Amino acid sequence: NNSTYTPTAAAIGNFVPSTASKIKFVANGQSSAVQAGVTPNNDASWTGYAGANGPAFSFFGGSTATTLCGELMLESTNIYWANNTGASFLLQCLGWEDNL
Repeated sequence: NNSTYTPTAAAIGNFVPSTASKIKFVANGQSSAVQAGVTPNNDASWTGYAGANGPAFSFFGGSTATTLCGELMLESTNIYWANNTGASFLLQCLGWEDNL
């Protein structure tokens, strides 16, 4: 897919403490058509979830739903996500690692 998607900020302050250096997450595409990405920064828009400015994690829907678990080094109080289907994408915090 060569569509361009603009990342959306997801504030993490309610889910991890200010001492967190990493966030662990699960992303779920709830349909076979979902293409999604998650990244620690808002460097650029993504084209087809590939290339130099592609997300740290990306996936394409399978036969029904697709789930991805990952871990990101935090660069700010936000992580960023984008997808092609809007409401059929779920991003949840699984935990964090402290920078103590």
